[in-house]
Amino acid sequence: MKVAKTLIIGIGTTGQNICEGIARNLNSKYGDYKKASWVGIRVLETAHKSDALDKDDFIGMTIEQSAFSDYTSGSHHVGNNFDWYKWGDPNLLKNLGDVSVGAGNRRMAGRLALFHNYDLVSSNIISEIDRLQKLNPAVIQNTMGTTEEIDIQRGNIQAYIIGSLCGGTGSGCCADLGYLVRRWGNNEVAPIAIFTLPHWNLNNQRLKKNAFIALTELNHYMLKNSVWEQKLPGNSTPAIDSGRPYDVVYLTQPSKPMTDEMSRNESTIASFLTAVCTETSHDIYAANVDTAKSALDTDAELGYLKPGFSSFGISMLEYPGEHISRMCKDRLLQKVYSSWKDDSAKDISQGRLELFEKSPKLVIDKFYDQSIISKYEARMNEEFEKQKFQKNSSIHNQMDVIFSTINREINEDVDIKEKADFWIENFVGGLEDRFLRMADKYLASIEAGPGFLSRILKQGKTDIDSWAMPKGEIEKAYSSAKLTADTTRKNIKKQTEDYLNIKGLSIFVGGKQKEAWNGVVAKSITYVKDILRLVASEKMKDFVDSMSYGNNTIQNKYNLFSDKYITRLDNFESAVNALSSFYESQYKKNQTQIPPINGKQFYKNSKAEDEIEDIYNR
Repeated sequence: MKVAKTLIIGIGTTGQNICEGIARNLNSKYGDYKKASWVGIRVLETAHKSDALDKDDFIGMTIEQSAFSDYTSGSHHVGNNFDWYKWGDPNLLKNLGDVSVGAGNRRMAGRLALFHNYDLVSSNIISEIDRLQKLNPAVIQNTMGTTEEIDIQRGNIQAYIIGSLCGGTGSGCCADLGYLVRRWGNNEVAPIAIFTLPHWNLNNQRLKKNAFIALTELNHYMLKNSVWEQKLPGNSTPAIDSGRPYDVVYLTQPSKPMTDEMSRNESTIASFLTAVCTETSHDIYAANVDTAKSALDTDAELGYLKPGFSSFGISMLEYPGEHISRMCKDRLLQKVYSSWKDDSAKDISQGRLELFEKSPKLVIDKFYDQSIISKYEARMNEEFEKQKFQKNSSIHNQMDVIFSTINREINEDVDIKEKADFWIENFVGGLEDRFLRMADKYLASIEAGPGFLSRILKQGKTDIDSWAMPKGEIEKAYSSAKLTADTTRKNIKKQTEDYLNIKGLSIFVGGKQKEAWNGVVAKSITYVKDILRLVASEKMKDFVDSMSYGNNTIQNKYNLFSDKYITRLDNFESAVNALSSFYESQYKKNQTQIPPINGKQFYKNSKAEDEIEDIYNR
């Protein structure tokens, strides 16, 4: 089993929460976090005690109220063993209250707590470092109760200092602890920091200010040749260090400004460090740290500010990163807006089909339904039941009267205006609904955009007639209905003649007579349906021919909704054109203003511009 000697130091409440999370994870993995003897955990906290950690792993950095009063008195004799009077501001802390319950989100109080408890903190951590340095595979095997071979990776102890830059304890101690851990470990301990930042939308200005000042301080000390100078208790002269406090500083931030998101962020860090300090992930992470350190030590690769911050192992956050991302953003936005602007070559035929293809065309069946058909089927049966048909040719006259009466009633029943109103409303309403769904699909698409949608609606002004009222199809339907009705009427006359001929033969042909009469009745019912279809198609033909009502209404209703969106889309396109010009000018402006990045002039050198084009395309 491969392990690495690891020291985890949590500062403040956030550091305590993370350390307790790591302990719980190790408990789950090994039964007791103490069995992972190659992992040392220490919490430095001014407020809370811990029930999840052994008492030796918790260092309470409290300041008794009487001692705190001495520090705020302004006397140069108080705290002179760590030069309190040189960097402390007694007046600033006077109104802090009871510091025995915490640093009260005051960075200075957090730093004061560290140096007030310096002997306690240093002796505890030095003792733990000494334990880890002396740790050997046999001790690990004995602690774990295993005979599995133990392979200790890397000679030095890897230390992680974790906490929040928002409050008082973590923010106040963040820079000092890196230097102190190096010093306590005789430069054989490599410290790495993981600090949390407040969410940008957090409604607490003090926490944001604490984080900003802490980052400014860390940035100063992470630059080469910055000197940390601090008198330490037990020493007559100040300790001086011109190196960096940490090999790498990782910064994390919750995704939302809510408490549960902050807890989730702490849990993520705890899970990450659990994986790092156990046997499963050490080699991978060690390689990442080595890569980060080598980059930090090479000036040419960092731009001119060279801070050593990283976004939790995802990417180095350096001065060039800001300009590279800004340049990619300008190029991307300019290309998107230009693509939206240049829509003249885009084929809108598919969009026209999407808008009109599923529209319900005006068809004959829209003017009547099954209930009308059933009504006249029953009506015809009633007529045949009550009529006393004669055996002679007068039967034809009687049937003509019946069909003429039903034709008149059907004409009264089929209301073209009522049906047309209903259909037109649904037709145009369906178009608007479909267009809004198309807008969701195409408005923000690089392949389409506002101009594309506007052209579809404008073309629709000429498309709507042919889609809504296919005149040729309606005339064809009318001719077909008339031919069918005429043919059925002729067949009825012929079947009636056949019936009369059979009826006049003999009383012995009663079965054939009944069969012939049933054929006349059935054909007559079919004829009623033909009349219904003929009346509907004739009315629809007249409606389309006149165009006096329906088409103007369809056109007006379409114009009413389409003009509203055409105006908005055209305004949107004008704004797009302006933005395209703006980002084009921004890019040209940056060509003259942005300095070389990592030794490359990205805005002028054609090779470097090709590389950025590559980033954009990917």
